[in-house]
Order: sequence, then C-alpha cells, then structure tokens
Amino acid sequence: MNISVRSFSAIALLVMAPAFAKPLACPAVAPDSWGLENAKLVSVRILSHPAGEKIDDTGPLPIMVPDNERERGGKLLQTWRMNADAPHYAYKFDCLFSGTERFLRIEAPAVKRCTATLSQADQVFSFHCK
Repeated sequence: MNISVRSFSAIALLVMAPAFAKPLACPAVAPDSWGLENAKLVSVRILSHPAGEKIDDTGPLPIMVPDNERERGGKLLQTWRMNADAPHYAYKFDCLFSGTERFLRIEAPAVKRCTATLSQADQVFSFHCK
C-alpha cells in the first residue's frame, strides 16, 4: 500500500482533530443581542435525551445530575461525564443568566467532561466542557 505524505497528513489531522478542538463553554454574560445589561451566568442545565428526539421545553427536562461534586479552596466544583451513551443519546447544555428566563442552548456532541465552578467568595460561576 502506497500512501503519500499529503494523504497521511490529511488522515492524521482527521483522527487528531477532536484532541485539538476548542473547549465549549458558557459565556460569562448573556449575549449582547438579548439587550440585557449585567445578565451574568448563574447556572447550567446539562441535558441528555434519546438521539433524534426533540426536547419539549414546556415539559419536564431530561436534566442530568453531576457525577461528582466537591468543595476545594473556597470553590464548589461539579463535574459531568458526557457522551457515554452516544450515539444513542444526544447531549446539550443550557447556560442560564440572571434576570431572564431565556437560556443559551449549546450542543455538546463530542465532549467527554463538563465542569461547573462557583467561587463562594464572590459568587462567580463558570462552566466549560472538554
């Protein structure tokens, strides 16, 4: 089998692409287009549902509880293992902001772990997935 350097490089990039993917995260404040001032990130909802089914936002949501929760250095840390049931289940997260019922829903098909951090001293909340 004769594979050119160019073909090998293209194959290597495809295989390695997920390792270099930018982590997903909730923004610290609501999108400017929402017209809200100081709408800070205050919480998240991690969702998992059968692939191909839509989420009914008017009914009970398929919210996942954290797999781990602990306090360390004045911070509350929560972690979720993601996509263990993929491709049979789809994974998403909702970013929730102060002063509004609106939320930002982000698809999370390739992430393995998500972490929420709440600084107890200043109540700053952050959330990201890898």
